[in-house]
Amino acid sequence: MERAFGRCLGDSDLGMPLADPDNGSCRDGLGPDGVNGNMGAESTRAWLVAVERMRALHNEASAQPAEPMAGGVGSGLGRTRVTPLGAR
Repeated sequence: MERAFGRCLGDSDLGMPLADPDNGSCRDGLGPDGVNGNMGAESTRAWLVAVERMRALHNEASAQPAEPMAGGVGSGLGRTRVTPLGAR
């Protein structure tokens, strides 16, 4: 799971991130010429779900209770910064 998560952050053959932790969005994919320009709802939702799952796994491993990401339904997720797992 960490390998797939890392791919969203640029750990791929092209070294280009799909996700933008500053605004919580995610591109639709990588192609032979680079990152796809589309940022569909499905990709962004999948990224945000992955962030929360990785955070929960990290918290479980650290024996800390999982904390939900700031924001939520109707709270302007586009303005929420998604922090790296170790940078609390």
